[in-house]
Amino acid sequence: MPDSRKRLVFIRVYGLDAKSAHSSVFIMKASTEYLQRPILLVSCIERALEVYIGVLGFTENYRLEAEQDTFSHRLFNLPPKLPATFITLDLPEQQRALALLAPDEPLAGVIKPSSGLVLRVTSVEQVLEAAEGRGLECLPIKRERTPLQGPPRTEGAFFDGDGYPVVVFDFNP
Repeated sequence: MPDSRKRLVFIRVYGLDAKSAHSSVFIMKASTEYLQRPILLVSCIERALEVYIGVLGFTENYRLEAEQDTFSHRLFNLPPKLPATFITLDLPEQQRALALLAPDEPLAGVIKPSSGLVLRVTSVEQVLEAAEGRGLECLPIKRERTPLQGPPRTEGAFFDGDGYPVVVFDFNP
């Protein structure tokens, strides 16, 4: 007969950057499923960081440079010998909420966005102003004061440098 007691897993995570060395302890049920992070394949890591750090306020958690023949290479069908940079980004309340993967050499026709992000922010107006200031295409703001589903909110969207749609919303309609 299976043991019906809930098992707990204690995980200690250490920062990889010596400047910001830290540790955190997470306690979760052994069977807990959750979304760790999406990975976006981007063409230029610095341009992507301008958006995800400069516009959206993520912070860099760790960076692996000149990586070859990784699991991410197989996921995105990149040539195994193509060096690539892998960066994870944090939100204030979530470590490694997003990952960026960028080939270190141009690779024509690889980036074909087929997904997007939806992110709650403090101010849609401020985020879109920052995105416009960086020359990114923005869609008009939509105020949902009495939506059919969910709470009243303000929504907006822009496209990052590779064409990934980023929807932002706040609860300030």
